[in-house]
Amino acid sequence: VPPALTFAAANGNTEIMQMLIKAGSKLTALDPKGYNALEFAFLNKKSVSVDFLRPIYRAKAASLDLSPVNFARAINEKNDDAIIRALALGFDPNRAINGKLPIEIAKQAGYEKGVALLIHAGASDKKDMVASKQSRSS
Repeated sequence: VPPALTFAAANGNTEIMQMLIKAGSKLTALDPKGYNALEFAFLNKKSVSVDFLRPIYRAKAASLDLSPVNFARAINEKNDDAIIRALALGFDPNRAINGKLPIEIAKQAGYEKGVALLIHAGASDKKDMVASKQSRSS
């Protein structure tokens, strides 16, 4: 059974989420798959819930290092949890890291799930887009 906050996030009910948080609902409570309410909302494309929860979780995760270098490390280590957490907290999936897009890093690492997570978060592979535009015009 998912925690109440996750259940409210699944339904996009910001009033209930706000009441639960004010009543002391634990932001660290995990669903049966190991995700907190924000991560669940992100993975399930519950944008209303993500928009509501993200600033609350970001304030609580102020000590979490969301630097591009650490994000690239998580990709290379194929660390699903770190990638999901960073993307749920708002790491830009199109932010270049040492001249490479995160999706390029994931592809080079052979990290298919990472590629899928990045696309889920809105990543684009500009090189692929340029190549497909060029092939259409020829």
